Amino acid sequence: MILQEAIKSIKASKILTAVIILLLIAASLVCNLVLDKLSSVRQSHNKLDQTTQKSYFWITEDLHDNELEHRFWNSENSYDRIRGYYQEMATSNEYKYLEFCKQVIWIKDSYGKFIEKVNRSLNLSCLNEFGINVIEGRLFTEEEMNVDFSTQTIPIILGYNLRNRHQIGDTFEGKYMLRDFKFKVIGVLEPNSYIILTNIGDDDVGDFYHEYLDNAYITPMVNCIDTPKSKDEKTFIRVLYMFKLNSIIAAPADYNSGEIRAKMDDLANKYDMYDFEVISISKQELKILKLVCKDSIDIMTVLAAILFVFSFICLFAIMSVKMNKNVEYYAIHLMVGASRQRIILYILTEIILVVSMAHSLSYVIIRKLIGSQIRYTLTWLIVSLLAFMAAALPSIYQMMHKELDTLLLGDAYE
Repeated sequence: MILQEAIKSIKASKILTAVIILLLIAASLVCNLVLDKLSSVRQSHNKLDQTTQKSYFWITEDLHDNELEHRFWNSENSYDRIRGYYQEMATSNEYKYLEFCKQVIWIKDSYGKFIEKVNRSLNLSCLNEFGINVIEGRLFTEEEMNVDFSTQTIPIILGYNLRNRHQIGDTFEGKYMLRDFKFKVIGVLEPNSYIILTNIGDDDVGDFYHEYLDNAYITPMVNCIDTPKSKDEKTFIRVLYMFKLNSIIAAPADYNSGEIRAKMDDLANKYDMYDFEVISISKQELKILKLVCKDSIDIMTVLAAILFVFSFICLFAIMSVKMNKNVEYYAIHLMVGASRQRIILYILTEIILVVSMAHSLSYVIIRKLIGSQIRYTLTWLIVSLLAFMAAALPSIYQMMHKELDTLLLGDAYE
């Protein structure tokens, strides 16, 4: 009975209900956009805060002397020696060894043609260092970071903007490190996931020293301990470890490039390796980006507060008009025997119906217009609900304290 009366009241004030819904849709679009971007900027600021507290070094091959590299690969036991060199570099307790490389993968399309795709190969330390996580599925496991020459399938994670191209569990053929593999989709990254840049000056860098992963496929930076026998196997191992040795080192803030250089020289002599360079990545740009993020957070917080207040006032005003117009209708119910508590329950039921209908339509319209790029936040749901509840308080107060003859005057009373 109460639900039917609430629906009847909504139908009786179609124009006001439509205005409430339209206002809520507009406010939802703007407020959710601001809240979503504010959340992303705050997340980036927190990551930057952690990043600027460390020293980062880029390890890269000395490209000025390729002769040493050629001599090394043609020498005896070169594959065993490069594994030993890598193992000691990567397992040091003094720093974190972050492996990632910008290499493309090839994915076979429905016509049997291999299409080149943007890919970033990362190790688990890299995922942990930059707080990379998934919104769906999972990350790589320790076991999945190891392959041998019999391995046929490796896992792959989709950047956020690629989430609609494949489903979790999909398997497709491709090439990784010039070797044929099948890829199995295991997850989708959170939006705005990023790693620190190495090749500063690239055209597609994005933000200072950070590269976002939204448009990239993510594969594990695998280990392979098998001894290569064929030419293809030797090529795979060579390409793999050349990528793994061009890495980033995350060290304590007081760590300097001289300490890294000394360790590398000792290991180079031990394993008769060719030379690498140590490039210290300046934290100055990272600090600038952190300041920019902080300014953006302040501005967006003020904007969000203004939008919330404006939306609250508008929703409060329009709902108050609707409630005030119904006061006389409520009074008639009191005359025929309804209790005041029942009328209050009726008012709350009507509010819940209006809020549910307005938010449902608002959510559907926003998803149709924008898709899932903007999250429909719980904060906005709570704010709008509070606005509606606050708008109903005057009517509820009248139901509890005003005399029946005063209520019958409807919205004409003072």
